[in-house]
Amino acid sequence: MTSQASLIDMSAFDQFVAMWGDEAGDVIQEIVGIFLENAPQLLGGMQGALEAGNMRDLQRLAHTIKSNSATVGAHSLAQVAQELEDAAKEGRREDAAVLFREIQDTFPEVRQQLEHILETFGVSGSA
Repeated sequence: MTSQASLIDMSAFDQFVAMWGDEAGDVIQEIVGIFLENAPQLLGGMQGALEAGNMRDLQRLAHTIKSNSATVGAHSLAQVAQELEDAAKEGRREDAAVLFREIQDTFPEVRQQLEHILETFGVSGSA
């Protein structure tokens, strides 16, 4: 991980361990793997919706990335996605563009930190 503050709330993974015990590594691999696989597609869809001025699709995609980010403990990313969802709902395209760029800028570090977490739990590589 870089020297940046963690973008991932480890308590999300503590809950998986408490709930799933010895199977937590498999559950974490699946959940994080799905997030890492789907997020780039969601971001691409968000960019397309933003460029087309399709605020409804942008709102829906922002909602999805918000929920998925929260599940893997990426609460700061989820918060920005919530703000983007609200901006899209209210038709604030310029604000939405700024928030989308923030998500784009943040995602690589989130990915890196999640990949590190997979290694910590003994799971090799990313999705």
